[in-house]
Amino acid sequence: PYTSARGIIRDTFWNAGPLALFTGLECSLIRLAEGLIFRTLFHKQIKDACRPPRGAAYSVKFQNYVLEGVVSGGLSLLFTFPLEMMSVKYVGETLRIANDPTQTPMYRTDWLGAITHIASSAGLVEMYSGYAITV
Repeated sequence: PYTSARGIIRDTFWNAGPLALFTGLECSLIRLAEGLIFRTLFHKQIKDACRPPRGAAYSVKFQNYVLEGVVSGGLSLLFTFPLEMMSVKYVGETLRIANDPTQTPMYRTDWLGAITHIASSAGLVEMYSGYAITV
């Protein structure tokens, strides 16, 4: 029924209120923050630590670059994987409630509530389910 983006924004604004335009913003900001902070921080620090000496052989440089990539990627994934998993679960829960508003929410409607619920009910191990497949 929508013919333009303006029609979607207008109908959302009038039917659900102005705050409905910001649904999902929390997950997007968390994804941006974790990407900017963790990945950049780990990559820069490890790159400096693994820098080969000047005049090193090509094989030494190659080994250092591979080591740098493996360690920085593994560490950043170790810290960002629970955030990604939580954002996926949070979006799924939001869509489930949006499709059937009569259902009771599995998590609170905020991101911190979802983390607290999963950590207390299933433990921190649940936050890393699927980590080995990703690595």
